Amino acid sequence: MGNFLPPIVASDEFPFFKLNLTPSLDEIDFEDDLSSGVIPKNTTFEQYMSNKRKKEGSPPVKVIITCFGAFGGIPSNPTLSIVKTSTPNISTLLTSHPCPNTILKTFSLNVSSKSVSSQMSSIFTSDILPHPGPVLLLHTGVDGTQNPPGKFKLERLAYNETDFRIPDNDGYQPSHLPISSSFGPKESYLCSMSLPSSTSPSSRKVDSVLNKLREKGWDDLVIPSDDAGRFVCNYTLFTSLLKAKEVYERREGEVWAGFLHVPGFELVEEEVQVRFLRDCVMAMVEEIEGREGGEYMGPP
Repeated sequence: MGNFLPPIVASDEFPFFKLNLTPSLDEIDFEDDLSSGVIPKNTTFEQYMSNKRKKEGSPPVKVIITCFGAFGGIPSNPTLSIVKTSTPNISTLLTSHPCPNTILKTFSLNVSSKSVSSQMSSIFTSDILPHPGPVLLLHTGVDGTQNPPGKFKLERLAYNETDFRIPDNDGYQPSHLPISSSFGPKESYLCSMSLPSSTSPSSRKVDSVLNKLREKGWDDLVIPSDDAGRFVCNYTLFTSLLKAKEVYERREGEVWAGFLHVPGFELVEEEVQVRFLRDCVMAMVEEIEGREGGEYMGPP
């Protein structure tokens, strides 16, 4: 199974600095149904929400995938190719091999913290908040470290810190600054693919996605990561998770945000990367909806 890390949960070693942990109406109903025996004691909140959506005539999961363009020493970003410009790209592949009950939209982001803040605000306002169902917001970026080489990295954490090793595309290069001073110290973090709640957040959904992908033939190519760096990739994931948290706490929607780091094409060819991204979307959607049995492509 490769190098598999245990789930991240709140502890003395990994403290969570979270605000406004008032339970949502759904969480209150969930606890009431558990205590009264309406649902089995081993039911998870995600399963409860999945069943609720099915009973209410579930709208599709809106899948939003972002990529980055050129920056620094990366004149050609592989994520721009697999999301937007290659043949096939993720849009065409999800047309020929669809994930059930989903709609897709893709965006290219500038490698700039200022641009990311502006673009993500626009995406949340125009494409996320109007959607009546759950949203998967999956960011993709190239792994600048390439360590270990030739691996897809599913990020489990985003830290509240900017420490850019090189200037971004606007020439901005912060050093050890918090992304959100109101959220907590720069050591604080948020978990990917985790809805804010009154219980301890964790990385279990990311770990479950990893297990699904490994079972479908991707075992040698995908690993978990607890360090997305402190450059624009981490900034983007933290910004999205914080916005998702605020949206959920205002009871305005359900947004699941994650980040996938991809290797360069010299290590893993383009066709393989597009297929992996498609299967990654399938696994994440199944996790959000609490279902299994979807058709995976696997490696070529």
